[in-house]
Amino acid sequence: MRDRPGPTEAAHREVERLRLTRRAWIGVFAAAGAAWCVALLLWAQHGTDEVLARWSAALDPRGLTIGLASAASGYGKPLMGVILLLTLVASVLVPSWRRDRNVFMLTLMSLGISGIAGDVLKELVDRPRPSIEYSTLSFAAGESRTWSFPSGHSTKAVALALPFLVFVTGWCGWRGLVKCALAGLAVSVCASRVVLGAHYLSDVTGGVAMALTGLPLAVWASNSILGRMTLASLDRASRIWIGVYAVLVVILLKLS
Repeated sequence: MRDRPGPTEAAHREVERLRLTRRAWIGVFAAAGAAWCVALLLWAQHGTDEVLARWSAALDPRGLTIGLASAASGYGKPLMGVILLLTLVASVLVPSWRRDRNVFMLTLMSLGISGIAGDVLKELVDRPRPSIEYSTLSFAAGESRTWSFPSGHSTKAVALALPFLVFVTGWCGWRGLVKCALAGLAVSVCASRVVLGAHYLSDVTGGVAMALTGLPLAVWASNSILGRMTLASLDRASRIWIGVYAVLVVILLKLS
């Protein structure tokens, strides 16, 4: 019978890489492709975008709908960061939570890669915002100096939620609560951008597509680092990530 490894031997074990089944990867690529198709079709058709833009402009700027949308748009991503930060702290302190620590590196990679790619694409596409295209209408979001496609808020919110939703298994207990919270906040951020008139529906769908597209590259980048780490170095890195996530929350608040 093989002896159980001691603390020193266990600490020098390699970190498990992020893995998905072939079926799961097919699902990710199919979802990304479908989201891009829907976004481009909505843009080309434009009727749905226009209807929603005019509906947004007709909303009472002091009403409950705009108030909730403003809160989701301004505080949704920072709140997601707080949830991830608290979960990371728990994964360092509670032994039963530690198996999911590699997901926190993936989340940073996902946010960085998808966020940067989305911002670059936005500059290349040069699509005007609804407030520019419908300058006679008044939108709660006001005017913006950045372009419209894809929605940066949507890209970043989905990029924050995807790693936990895809790579953390199970919907029971704390994992299920965190997944539901992240998914709900990501959806609310995406919806808020249309309600406020900050973006078209096609922009938001493009943001979802961008986050899905960036996930495989984020997994590859994360695994290239995790593959060189031991459990001991992952312990040290997890404590550093706590500070990184704390800074991330402040940045998300500043940018909202």
